[in-house]
Amino acid sequence: MGDPGPARLGRILREPPLWLLVAATFAFMAWPLAVGRTYFFRDLHLWSIPQREHLREIVRSGHVPLWDGLTHGGQPFAGDVNNLALYPTAALCLVLPAVTAVNLEIALHFALAAAAVYTLTRLLGMTPAAGLLASFAFTFCGISLSLANLWNRVLALPHMVLLLLFWHLFLRERRRRWFLLAAAAGALQLYAGSVETLLLSFPLAIAWGLVYPYPEPRPRRRGIAALALAALILALSAAQVAPMLEILAASARARGFSAAAIHQWSTNPRRLPELVVPGFFGRMDTLDERDYWGASQEDQGVPYLLSLYAGLTVCLLAAAGAVSRKEREPLPRRARRLLGGVAAGAVLLSFGGHLPWAAATATTPWAAFLRYPSKFLMVVPLCLGLLAASRAQALDSESASNARPSGLAALYAGGVAIFAALLAVLNLDAAGAASLQAFFFRLAPDPRIVHGLSRGLVHAAVAAGAAGALLLWRARNRGPGTRVVLGLALVAAVDLGWAGARVNATAPRRILETTPPLAAALLPEVGDGRLFRGPRAAASRLSAPDDELYWLAAASRAALLHNTATAFGIPVVYDEDFDGLASLRMVELTDTLSALPWDRRLPILSAGSVRAVLSAEPLAVDGLVPIDTSSSGQGAVFAYRNEKAAALAELVTYWRYAASPAQARGMLASKGFDPRRHAVLEGEGPPPGPGPCDRPSVRVVAREATSSTIRTESNCDGFLVLSEPHGPGWRATLDGAPVELRPANAAFTAVFVPAGRHEIRRVYRPRALAWGAAISLATFLGALAATGIGRRRASPA
Repeated sequence: MGDPGPARLGRILREPPLWLLVAATFAFMAWPLAVGRTYFFRDLHLWSIPQREHLREIVRSGHVPLWDGLTHGGQPFAGDVNNLALYPTAALCLVLPAVTAVNLEIALHFALAAAAVYTLTRLLGMTPAAGLLASFAFTFCGISLSLANLWNRVLALPHMVLLLLFWHLFLRERRRRWFLLAAAAGALQLYAGSVETLLLSFPLAIAWGLVYPYPEPRPRRRGIAALALAALILALSAAQVAPMLEILAASARARGFSAAAIHQWSTNPRRLPELVVPGFFGRMDTLDERDYWGASQEDQGVPYLLSLYAGLTVCLLAAAGAVSRKEREPLPRRARRLLGGVAAGAVLLSFGGHLPWAAATATTPWAAFLRYPSKFLMVVPLCLGLLAASRAQALDSESASNARPSGLAALYAGGVAIFAALLAVLNLDAAGAASLQAFFFRLAPDPRIVHGLSRGLVHAAVAAGAAGALLLWRARNRGPGTRVVLGLALVAAVDLGWAGARVNATAPRRILETTPPLAAALLPEVGDGRLFRGPRAAASRLSAPDDELYWLAAASRAALLHNTATAFGIPVVYDEDFDGLASLRMVELTDTLSALPWDRRLPILSAGSVRAVLSAEPLAVDGLVPIDTSSSGQGAVFAYRNEKAAALAELVTYWRYAASPAQARGMLASKGFDPRRHAVLEGEGPPPGPGPCDRPSVRVVAREATSSTIRTESNCDGFLVLSEPHGPGWRATLDGAPVELRPANAAFTAVFVPAGRHEIRRVYRPRALAWGAAISLATFLGALAATGIGRRRASPA
C-alpha cells in the first residue's frame, strides 16, 4: 500500500487509495439519490432544504438574496449564517432542485472530509493503509455521521481537518500559500455557521504546531504566526461575521441564555458505552418511540448526536497510541499525548450539565458559543482516527520479537471475553438484565431493550473478534514485513459502515417536493399577508402505514407545524424562534401574544398582517371567519380568515406614544386598538391632528424583496405604518429626501408623512454586509497577491 514517510501533496493526490476512499465515501452518503430518496431529519426538512429552495427562487427572480420575507415577518437572508447563502456550495441549488442539491452537499462534504484525513495522515508519514484506517474512523464514526442532519456542522466537518492539514504544511514548508489555505479553512467554518467547530479545531491546530517537532520556526514565532492566522480568518470571513454580529445584537440572543439552555443536550455519562456498543440507547431511525429506550436520559427525549459509536477496534488502538511510551511511531509522543488529552477533555466537557461545576461555568461569556455541550464531541473522531492509525502502523512495523500476544492483541481478547459475559447476563440472567436497565435507563425490564442490547453487543463482539484475530495472527507470525493495517482498516470500515447505515433515516423525495392540501388551501387566503400558526395540540401517537421515521416529518409538513409553511412560500409571523436569531422585538411581542386569550390576540395578529390563522381548537372570535379545509385531510386543524387584518402598509392619522417596547406591547392588546386606523409609536414626536380626517389613500406602486414604493394622499398628517420588522439596514425616503424610520406597534416600523400627496420608498441596504464583503474581498485579493509574490520565498511569519 505504499512506503512510509512523509509524502508530497502532489504525490498523495495521485494515489489510487485516496480516490477509492473518496468514491466509497461519496457512494455511502449519496445512495439515497440513486433510489429516489433523501435525507430529511430535523434541520434538513425544517430549515435547510426550504431555505435552499428560497435562495433558488430569489436568485432566479433576478434579486440579490438579502432579505427573507417568509420567516418571522421578515429577517435578513444572506446575513443570517443559518441560511448559508454565502457558502460556496450554495451555488448547487441554482442549477439543481433543492432536495438534490442538499443531498449532494452532504455527500460531497463527507467525501472531502475523508480525503482530508487521508491526506493529513500521509503528510504525517503514515502509509496509505494507515490513512484509510484514520479516514474510516473519522468519517464513518457515529459522531461524524450524526452531523448529516445538523446542516451547519456537516458543512464545517471537512474544514476542521483542512485547517490542521494546511497549518501543518505551512509550519513544515514555510510557504505562504499554505498559510492562506489554512486561513480559508478556518473562514469556511464561519461561513458554514459553525463557530463551535472553529473554537475546537483552531486551538487544536495551534497546540499541534507547538508540540510537533518542526525544525523551524521556534515555538515563539509559531505563536505569532497563529495570531496572524486568527486575524486572517476573521478578515476573510468578515462578509458573514459582520452582518451576523448585527443580527445577533438585535436578536433574542442578545439577552443571553439561561443555564438550562446552555446545558441542554449534554451527553449523559450513562451513554458512554455507546462508543463501543452500537445502539446502546436504542434506534433513532424508526417511528416507534419505544425503540429509543434512552429517551429518559435525553433533555428533549432525543439526542443531539444520534450515535456515538466508534468501535472497540478504533477506541483500543487510539487508547494504546495515546498512552504508548514509544518515541518512534508515525506520530511523536507529544503529539499523541495532545490528541489523547483533547479527546478525553472533549468527552468530559460534553457532559455539560452533568458536571459538578456546570452551574458556575454557565454564566461565563464563552459558554453561549458552545451551547449544547454534546458539540464538544465533534473533535473526538479526528483524534481517534489519527491515534488509531499511528498505533496500528507502529504495531505493524514492530519486529516479531516485540509483537507479543500479551500486548494489544490481549486487550482485544479481553474485550471479546467481556462482551461474551455481558451477552450471557443479558440473555440468561433476568436479575442482571434488570440491574443493567435500572442503572443505564431507569426503566423496567423490557424484552425489546434486552434484544436491542444483545444485537449491539453481538455486533461489537464480532468486530472486536475480527480485529483481535488479525492482531493475534500478527503476534504469532515470524515473517518480516507482515502488514495488518489494511486488514484493520477494512474491519473498521465494515464495522462502522454497518452500524452507521442506520444513523441517518431517509424519506421518499416526494415528501419534500409535494405541497400538502392544507398549504394549497391557505395560499390564496394569505395573499400578500401572513399566516399565524397557533400552539400545537397535545402530542398524540401518530398513526402511519409503517414504522419509517419520515412519517413524522410528513405529518409536520401536512399540518404546517413549526416553520414548515415557509417551505411552500407562505409568509409566517409570530412563529417559533428555534435558533434565537429572530428580532428581539418580534420575540417579545410573540411571547406577549402567546399569553393572551384569543379575543385579545386579534389586534396584535392584525398588526402583523395576519390574514389566516391555524388553531388546534375551534375559535369563536369576532373577525375570524372559518375556512373550509376539510379536503386537506387535517381534521384536527381549524383554519380562519382574519377580516380585521391590516394591510402591509397603512396610513394612520391617530397614534399614541409609549415610553418603552413593553408599554407598547400592552397598548397593542388594549380594547379598541385597530391597526388599520391606529398606531403605537415609541418615544416622542408630533401629536395627531385634531381632525376630522378623510380616509387616506395608500397605493403600493412596487414591492420587491428588498424595496417597496408607496404613494399616499391624505388631508391630515399621519404615519405610514409598515408591518415589517423594525431593524438595521432599512432606509426610507419621502419624495426623494431621507426620512427617519421609527419603531411602531412594538415590532414594526413607520414613517411620518405630512398631509398631501407623497411617495415613500423603503429599501434594504445592510451596511454591515457591504462593509464585511469589502473587507473579505480586499483581504482575499491582498493575500493572493502576497502568496503569488512570495511563493518561492519563506513566509516572514
